[in-house]
Amino acid sequence: MDDLPDILSIASDLVTIFGLLFVIYQVRQLERSVRSGAVSSIYAEAAEVRKTLIDNPELLPYFFDDIDITPDHPDYPKARVAAEMHLNYLEHLVVEKDNFGKDNWKSWSAFISRAIGCSPLIRRLLRENADSYAKALCELADCE
Repeated sequence: MDDLPDILSIASDLVTIFGLLFVIYQVRQLERSVRSGAVSSIYAEAAEVRKTLIDNPELLPYFFDDIDITPDHPDYPKARVAAEMHLNYLEHLVVEKDNFGKDNWKSWSAFISRAIGCSPLIRRLLRENADSYAKALCELADCE
């Protein structure tokens, strides 16, 4: 019976250790879940941007061929809204960059730079509204 306090102390320590391991496991699972949710959200947003361009193929040159569109053009309102959607998507990528992992961020930043570089409209809207977007996006686009 003299060993009972020692046994209870060891049992208590084991319960604490296993409890701590369980909490660590749960935190890692939560982190994976949050990361997965962020990535899923970004892909859903990308699909919306693509759908807008698929539904309005006349806008494609203003986003991929470095062709500008002026406010007096009949397609300008649609192009501007699509550009704002695109910028919001690109900003979302920048804001969520930590959820992609360091290896993937290099590809994503190249994608963002290319998307901005291929569209005078996106560049102009970003430059004119730099204070409305994440500073990291503006730095990546060199719009300040």
